[in-house]
Amino acid sequence: MRKICLLLLTMLALSVQAQRNYIRINVSGVQGTDSLSVTELDGHFRTTPLGKIPWKEGKTTIFPINDNVVKHLVFRPYYPDKNNPGNRKYIFVYTCPGEDVEVSGTIDKPIVSSAFHKRIDTTYYADSRASVMYEKAEAKKEQDIKAGVPKEKAEEEFQQQIQIARAVGEADAVEYIRNHPDDEMSVLLLNYVGRRVEEADLLLSPSVKNGIMRDLYKDYIEVLRNDLVAENAEGKVVEGSMAPDFTKKDRHDKEISLSSLRGKYVVLDFWGSWCVWCIKGVPDMKKYYEKYKGKYEVLGVACRDKKENWLKALDKYELPWLNVLSEGQPEVSALYAVSGFPTKIVIAPDGKILKIIKGESNEFYQYLDDLFGK
Repeated sequence: MRKICLLLLTMLALSVQAQRNYIRINVSGVQGTDSLSVTELDGHFRTTPLGKIPWKEGKTTIFPINDNVVKHLVFRPYYPDKNNPGNRKYIFVYTCPGEDVEVSGTIDKPIVSSAFHKRIDTTYYADSRASVMYEKAEAKKEQDIKAGVPKEKAEEEFQQQIQIARAVGEADAVEYIRNHPDDEMSVLLLNYVGRRVEEADLLLSPSVKNGIMRDLYKDYIEVLRNDLVAENAEGKVVEGSMAPDFTKKDRHDKEISLSSLRGKYVVLDFWGSWCVWCIKGVPDMKKYYEKYKGKYEVLGVACRDKKENWLKALDKYELPWLNVLSEGQPEVSALYAVSGFPTKIVIAPDGKILKIIKGESNEFYQYLDDLFGK
């Protein structure tokens, strides 16, 4: 009986091993490093580091994959010096359950081969009408400027053509989804539907939404809906307007509402653990939080962060103020139409926005001195 159990366990192990697939990378042009970093990129463009793998020019590097959903991975040469230009060379790979992936070519022009990638290349993107229109609009703008047309006028016309191309791209993407509701590629085309997200969502079949594309589908839909919220907020969330209320959870899952801080000066700090300038500003943020302690409250809003990365950053940098994640429907960053990080928004006790400061700047600290140092 014991021998039978051991045999069954061995067969099970072999079966699991047989289901594993691999990404094989053999590209040229990678110099000065002996490893590649591997990162997972989700539909929110949030990153999860997966570690490093050995690298040697002329040799094939193998990365095992064993997922039951499509994943978007990023490989890049690893250099400790963040300013090394090699850090800006990437290989983007979609993995599909049951498929191997071969990567050849050069680090500047990698060739990614798999059945899934072939479907991507032949589905819609390659020669889409919108892509052609974008290219023609860009070329015309350059020609106009060379011909003496004022840059402002050339740019204005360019933007008009871009809006037309965008509408065409949205229409074509929605039409493809309408004709291919059961095709996994239709989920990737959600990136192109723009304002027509709800229409496109209704067209997709449940089998696609719940199949191997389910994680990316969920993320793409959330991103598109938040884009619409942000688009609606642009021009409305300005200095002098009322700050939109929201409720999010802190690290202990306790709900915090902006309205619960009414009666106090509040600084909304839109940041991210991935944002270099946000982190550089932490010491000055701490200094001023202590300098004017009790005169205002800071509510940090972590954007484009996964919860585990956010929590690690809270501990690492010992942020003493209130902190929440922006994620959800809608995201706080979308409510405030925030697109650059860091962004700091100073709110008066009555809930009105006093000041919006983009980027890490002394302007913010000077404003606090003017406001509280009287």
